[in-house]
Parts: sequence; C-alpha cells; structure tokens
Amino acid sequence: MPDNLAFRWEQTQGDVEKAFRQADKVVKLKLAHQRLAPNAIETRGVVAHYLPVERELTVWSSTQIPHLLKTHLAQMLNLPENQVRVIAPDVGGGFGSKLNVYAEEALLGYLALKLNRPVKWSEERRENMRATIHAAVKSEKSRPR
Repeated sequence: MPDNLAFRWEQTQGDVEKAFRQADKVVKLKLAHQRLAPNAIETRGVVAHYLPVERELTVWSSTQIPHLLKTHLAQMLNLPENQVRVIAPDVGGGFGSKLNVYAEEALLGYLALKLNRPVKWSEERRENMRATIHAAVKSEKSRPR
C-alpha cells in the first residue's frame, strides 16, 4: 500500500452551518458510554482454499457480511470478484463483532494464493477479547451555537 489509509469516504450534503443558523432550537448534548466488547460464545475463524485450475479462491468465514467480504477480498487481493467465493456457515452470535472485514480474512486469502494450499485460522478466547472490534468510549461535544 502506498500509505496507511485503508479507504476514504467523504460525503457532504446541504449547508450544515446554515441549517444550524436557521434552526428554531439547537440542543447541546454530551454522551459517553463504557467500553463494550461483543462476546459471542464461539470465536471467529477463517479457512481459505485456492484452486489454481479454476482460478477460484474460496473463503469460509464466521462473518455476518459475506457479500461485502467478497467485494473487499477481491479488492485487497487484486482478484476479479467472480474469482472469489465467500461461504458464511452458521456463525452463531455476533453482537456486532462479525459485521466487519478483518485482516485475518485477507491474510488467509493471501496465504492460500501464495502457498497454493488450504490454510486455517481460529482465534482463542483471549485473542477474541483483544483483537475483535470493540466499541470504545466516546464523548461527543457539539460546537457552541
């Protein structure tokens, strides 16, 4: 990668400053919540297998977003999307933690391509608590109006 930026998505609509100026009332609110760690009974796991003759990478992942994962894997591994297949078996609970694309999924796909053999990864409970996405403490302060 030329930099450490995964992706950029900018979206602008309307005139926000004008909307605040014309609002009948502006409410300021500070919100804070504790750190949250989704904790499903079953941890995450990935298996990847590349078939060179068919030029097809198949990834089994405990994901809740197989279609999005397929698109991202194709982009990350520089493969046409029709050469990537993602299978999401019964994944059990997720509580939001399996709605992300993780580095392990891309790494396993990459290794399967490079090694030309199936590869498997599954995390242990401690790894799940450390590496699976968390909801961090967040404070929101609105600008004075």
